[in-house]
Amino acid sequence: MLEFAEHVVLNARRMWSEFPLQHRRRMQKVLFPEGLVYDGEAFRTPLTCLFFRDLERSESEEYELVARTGFEPVLPA
Repeated sequence: MLEFAEHVVLNARRMWSEFPLQHRRRMQKVLFPEGLVYDGEAFRTPLTCLFFRDLERSESEEYELVARTGFEPVLPA
């Protein structure tokens, strides 16, 4: 099931163009639970889909795991 979810998200553009209208509406509700908002310049989403929220969290955690100076010893300048 997780592999299918990953496939859908990574291939959303292609799938959108191939899906019939009924499936597009379902996919839209999953990716944009509260729809899209256009402010005259750009689109945004009032609520981020659960899948993307988890991605944001894991990316920020990844940066906290590595020391800023790296693994090698710091040499005097």
